[in-house]
Amino acid sequence: MKRTSVLLISAALSLAASQAKVPENAIEPGEAPHSSNPILPGYFADPSVVEFEGHYFIYATLDPGGGQTCFDELTFTDDGLIAKVIPTHQGPELVQNRLDGSFIEPAAITASSQLSDRHAPERATDDNYATRWVPAADDVTPWIQIDLGSSQRVNPLQIRPELTWKDYHFTVESSVDGQNWTVAASFLNQAATGSPIIVESPPTARYFKVSSPTTIDSMTQPSIFEWQVE
Repeated sequence: MKRTSVLLISAALSLAASQAKVPENAIEPGEAPHSSNPILPGYFADPSVVEFEGHYFIYATLDPGGGQTCFDELTFTDDGLIAKVIPTHQGPELVQNRLDGSFIEPAAITASSQLSDRHAPERATDDNYATRWVPAADDVTPWIQIDLGSSQRVNPLQIRPELTWKDYHFTVESSVDGQNWTVAASFLNQAATGSPIIVESPPTARYFKVSSPTTIDSMTQPSIFEWQVE
């Protein structure tokens, strides 16, 4: 199964994993190390399967960094084989309607560059945790910008980076005209981690921009799954 043939739904991870049934005494004295997953017994690193309310999801580790996401729901044939996984944008019912129409759809989203067509800036606002924006490898001043279409008073901005453990150094700026910018939040001196990274009380503005510092490398380059404005 190719990872690119399925939709990764990271929003299901915390909920489904919390419901996983893990047997007691998974590793008995004298036994070789093995997984505590009751569905896929034996020693393995990746992937894993979780059952939630009679439905099954595969979890796979994303390298580098070990972040985990899950595929669309697994279904099975009458003879017990895994049926072909049909990728969808909305994912299984478990993770649908997570935004409930409360987030603003930008009029436009642009960026300083993109790594490829699969990493274009609009990937950061498509409500799809399988896609993300990544700047070009040689972009030393990467930025991504949202245009709301008109100046609006918005609630906290939510930025969901690719890796929750990673230190991200960036600023969030706002503008009413796209020319004059005000710093709404700065994470240059103290890096931001986790997901979502929240910018509290942003000012009334039409444009918002996330800008990374001049010097970047593989550990500081930005990579954003979703940027949501409510």
